[in-house]
Amino acid sequence: MVIEVQESVASRFFPIFIFFLPSMVNFVLLQETLDTITDIELVVNLKLREDVLIMKCLGRRVCSGCGTNYNVAEIDVATEDGGRIFMPPLLPPPACASKMTIRADDTEEVVRARMDVYAQEVRCREISNV
Repeated sequence: MVIEVQESVASRFFPIFIFFLPSMVNFVLLQETLDTITDIELVVNLKLREDVLIMKCLGRRVCSGCGTNYNVAEIDVATEDGGRIFMPPLLPPPACASKMTIRADDTEEVVRARMDVYAQEVRCREISNV
């Protein structure tokens, strides 16, 4: 349904589209869906250190009451070039704090497996589109 709304609005008002997509999505399904909406001219793949990505994935929480997503991971790590990666947690309000749940598939093993699939799919797309 969201895709239909985006297609309708996009085709009438916006000559250029920018899609921000969640990490580790199914690229084949994504490409097929976006191809029905618009011609893709450029894809930018933002990269993040693996350890930081794992921390963020393992910090995901969902309020069982309202369904809102939060992230309890507090990231503050040094980079090799002397900088730092800082991402504060996205904490729930007091009304949701006691209702936080973790998805059953948000384990380090599952996150690493998703990352492997993502890396393989992105690598294939990068090579085929050069």
